[in-house]
Amino acid sequence: MKRKMLRRISISVFFLIFLFSKQVMGGYFQILPSLTLKQEYNSNLFLDEDDIKEDFIATISPCIKLMEKTERLDSELSAQINQLQYIDNHDLNATDQSYGGRARYSLTELLNVSAAAGYLTDSRPDRDITETGLALTKERRKRFNASMSADQRITEKARAIVSYAYAKDRYENNDTDDTLSHNVTGGLIYDFSKYISGLQGRVNMVYDRHDFTDSELDSVAGTIGASANLNSMWSISIDGGVRHSWSQFSHPEETEESSTGTGKISLRYTNAVSISEEEKQRFSAELSYARDIMPASGYGGATLRNTVSLSASYKTPRGWSATANVGYYTNKSDSGEYSVRKIDTKTFFVTPGVRYQFSEDIALDASYDYTLYKEDESDAATRAHRHLFLIRLYIQHALLSK
Repeated sequence: MKRKMLRRISISVFFLIFLFSKQVMGGYFQILPSLTLKQEYNSNLFLDEDDIKEDFIATISPCIKLMEKTERLDSELSAQINQLQYIDNHDLNATDQSYGGRARYSLTELLNVSAAAGYLTDSRPDRDITETGLALTKERRKRFNASMSADQRITEKARAIVSYAYAKDRYENNDTDDTLSHNVTGGLIYDFSKYISGLQGRVNMVYDRHDFTDSELDSVAGTIGASANLNSMWSISIDGGVRHSWSQFSHPEETEESSTGTGKISLRYTNAVSISEEEKQRFSAELSYARDIMPASGYGGATLRNTVSLSASYKTPRGWSATANVGYYTNKSDSGEYSVRKIDTKTFFVTPGVRYQFSEDIALDASYDYTLYKEDESDAATRAHRHLFLIRLYIQHALLSK
């Protein structure tokens, strides 16, 4: 009952804020419908080593967005349906849905508050592979998330931030474990740009709770970090600290306590080269590494996740652009550590792509993805390869803009 009430309150608050914004003078409002047509070839739908299933997948995705901006409020609502059709594996055909909204409101010149809520249903076995490094089954998942935060400027140089986030994953099959997560974060940010360009220091305290079918995980973390511009093209961000966790298991009843390092470091490069008075070629790249204890959706527990990623993009003024993404994930938890069962996966992927922008409303892109997935279970090991070819057409047109 409490969970349903929290869900209703968070969604109701956002809709009230969004509707209120329409009464504020001097605002900008837009209704933006769009349609995405996607065709894929997937050489290994389930990322399995032995029972390999390949298929062609057609996806039709109509979407609509409502956006409102005023001097004090920035808000957006969106709804999208993904109709998936498989040529051979008809049992995987599905209608996935995604709904979301966000709002940011300036109560005063010094205090900003924001809220967001989202709901989706999805079913693709590879839905999380490039986000968490974990492969799932075809079981349908219902995911709900909501968050709220406040940003208060204390002095000219200092700000305080506090936030709360809620997330729930529920699977239709009772054999797949559900996940319920809470996150509370408080932090201080101080501007040192007087001494070094763009330098900001920060301190964060974090509390997380994850409820699984047969276990619970509580953890606290403290981190200290900074970000700065090294020059006009290079910037760096570093955060590091310690996370202490308590895992409680039902079968058998026991508690595991542990500590580990947590943090993230990223290095970013951006360069714009003028080829005429009005045209520029832009290149950007980012290399990052992250380490933390994270929930493993569908696995009945959490893992210690290490992530290394490299992304790059190149844009020309004539509508052409190219992208490349490389990622490597490790997810590890011994049985009785962060999860009931052993989790030990390693995932590598590389995804180059090209895009042509016909106009502001029409774009066509194509990409190739290679994924190597390794899973070391208690009684077996999996080493699977996947090739994914994709072509996508995106069309949008603003119906109302004022």
